[in-house]
Amino acid sequence: MSDADLLLDAIFDNPDDDTTRLVYADWLEEHGHEEYANFIRLQCAAARETLWSDAANELWLQIGRVWNKLAREWWPAPVDYWAGIQRPHSYFPSYCLDAIHFDRGFLRPKIEISADQILRCRECWPWLPTPASSVVVLPGHDLTALATLPIIRRVRTIRCSEERDEFDELEEEPPMGSSYLDPLLSSPHLQNMRVCDLSEVALEQSTVEILLSAPNLASIERLLVGFEYRTSHDPEETNHRLKSRFGPAFRG
Repeated sequence: MSDADLLLDAIFDNPDDDTTRLVYADWLEEHGHEEYANFIRLQCAAARETLWSDAANELWLQIGRVWNKLAREWWPAPVDYWAGIQRPHSYFPSYCLDAIHFDRGFLRPKIEISADQILRCRECWPWLPTPASSVVVLPGHDLTALATLPIIRRVRTIRCSEERDEFDELEEEPPMGSSYLDPLLSSPHLQNMRVCDLSEVALEQSTVEILLSAPNLASIERLLVGFEYRTSHDPEETNHRLKSRFGPAFRG
């Protein structure tokens, strides 16, 4: 692995420690990414100040100037859809990233990253996913390519989402089956996941077998599964088998 990979892995393993983030900022500057390096340093400095103090306000003015340059470098990623960003008005949704959506240089916990964004942004944002944010997986996506990426070893949380539009008909259709997740869940690179939320998909037998047998999933600390919709298996038996493997981490 490269020095950058080692530093990023250290950041993900110790998300509360600023020291490695600052070392990573030095590496970024040495390799031509001066604006992002400054962004990390300024946000780390601002986090140490009292909120709304003169010192913090001055640092955030500097952060804003750096962000304006950084957003141009990262275009069009800042204007993509980013789950977790509040809509200013329901009829005029805006999901644009801004500096306030970052904490010490990385996305805040409530900002979710789609599997598609990881694939599209991995060249300009090689650190995606982030230490605190979760990866949201939408139904029907082909996850084969994502499953081959070594960077998914940094994924700590996966959440499956139906992403129903708020203006959809009230009559709901059953959710999609879970088998599209199988390539990702069985990937040997997905070895550090802590939270796996499958509560919005119809759990299929192939996914159950992966959950029960894949050695890379041993790190799961919280597994959420919904049995409102189920296909091709006995929910009581599945509940018992999953609880046997994951113990208190399992939420059926």
